[in-house]
Amino acid sequence: MDIDNTSSTLNFPNSKLHNLNQVGSDHIPIMLVSDAKVPYFWKPFKFFLTWLNDESCATVIANAWNSSFNGSPAFQLVSKLHITRKMLSLWNKEHFGNIIQKVDNLQKELLYFNRNLLIQAQMMKLSALTDN
Repeated sequence: MDIDNTSSTLNFPNSKLHNLNQVGSDHIPIMLVSDAKVPYFWKPFKFFLTWLNDESCATVIANAWNSSFNGSPAFQLVSKLHITRKMLSLWNKEHFGNIIQKVDNLQKELLYFNRNLLIQAQMMKLSALTDN
């Protein structure tokens, strides 16, 4: 029986297969957890091109990039990218407010108005049909 194939992954997306410790046997037991959920901590960083229109964006990036870290060149690069991401995220919230939340709210409002316009158009058509 194949436990870890594409079909089972699609049917049970939250399942995890764990290898247990071998105790007193030449067999290694496995445990299938069908409702394992991984906590979501990381969210992707989004860079908005409109930020480049603001002069303070370049200052935030320069300040973050000028931070010094000890370690290998690769570690220094990753650390500078990490601090730049954090500083830009904080700057975005302080400077523009929570732009992602604002975009979500505006999209909801747009959907609401589009639905109302559609309902009004249907009501006008119905009214025109009943008047004739």
